[in-house]
Amino acid sequence: MKKQKQIEKQLHEIVKEDKTCNRLQALEGVGPVCAVLIKIALGDATHFKSGREAAACFGLTPVQHSSGGKEKIGSISKVIGNKKLRSALFKGALAVVSQLEKEKVAVKRCMVKSINRTSRKKSSSDCFSE
Repeated sequence: MKKQKQIEKQLHEIVKEDKTCNRLQALEGVGPVCAVLIKIALGDATHFKSGREAAACFGLTPVQHSSGGKEKIGSISKVIGNKKLRSALFKGALAVVSQLEKEKVAVKRCMVKSINRTSRKKSSSDCFSE
């Protein structure tokens, strides 16, 4: 337990000193662990043309199954990308969704509409994969 506290303290110190991690933590649902994981996974983000490409690299975009001109879009792949990063982002998204009921904020209309249509878990991945 003592060692865990020490490691958490070191992580917080590292994140405080890093500008990129501080900017990432400004996003809702992104804490120090998630910020470090994103920074490690992205490296130099300039090689991605768009945010969707970066999301695909993490394994956050839906898998597409197309045949004979028919497009079928499935769920996010659990095989592609960084599993720990995807899990951390998903937990952060669930935390944001759970706070929606307490806060009445008009900015989060996408999530509110999605929650009304589907479950919490599905809606948190829907809004962040767009």
